[in-house]
Amino acid sequence: MCVGIKSEEPLTDRNQLVFEKPSDSQFGTAKQKRRNNEERKEKAKDAARNRRTEESDYFEELEKLLPVTGPPPSSQQTTLDKTSVIRLSVAHLKTQDVLQNGIPTPMVKEEIFPEIDLFSCLDGFSLILSNNGDVIYVSDNVSRYIGLTQVELLGQDFSDYVHPCDHNQLKVLTPGKSVGSEDEVVEIFVRVKCTVTERGRMINLKQASYKPLKISGKARRMKENEVGGVTGTVFLGSARCVVE
Repeated sequence: MCVGIKSEEPLTDRNQLVFEKPSDSQFGTAKQKRRNNEERKEKAKDAARNRRTEESDYFEELEKLLPVTGPPPSSQQTTLDKTSVIRLSVAHLKTQDVLQNGIPTPMVKEEIFPEIDLFSCLDGFSLILSNNGDVIYVSDNVSRYIGLTQVELLGQDFSDYVHPCDHNQLKVLTPGKSVGSEDEVVEIFVRVKCTVTERGRMINLKQASYKPLKISGKARRMKENEVGGVTGTVFLGSARCVVE
């Protein structure tokens, strides 16, 4: 048996529902919130824009202090990117550390024969590698032999440009040495990427072939420094092309 419950109050028709209209104060509060949000967004955009401008100015100033030229000829950029500026700056600081703490004062002073270009007397390019294989320094005439420029190589891992089968040879350049030990004469033959063809045409790194090089010099243990700097064994020497 079904039992029904009789309602004393009739149901309100949906069309007869009455909504309460928001007051003017509520409209004003919502409008003020939107205005505040827009102002905060504009201030954040201005702060970010000023920060980028200030950062760009710092990098431009830092690039002017670097003892290297602009981007390589193969690059379409007119200035160095920020990552390259940082990489070259670190390489320059490491070079100064090696010059001050790893290389004794030369007996022949530069001012005696200022007109002599030492690299023109060298059948190759000068090369300094860190204990990890990073290029601390390479002379600017490196492009004459393998096409790659000084800007492209400084601060990079030298093994990235060496044939994979010759990577073990690179370990010979920086053997483990104790502090105060004598320099060790080292010499290896490796194949290095070359971006210049036999006809003198420049190609990109992906199309580069390998050129055999003879790398020889000394493995020297750097002095321990309390304030940081280059540590471990570094390679100081030169690289020459091998006539095939």
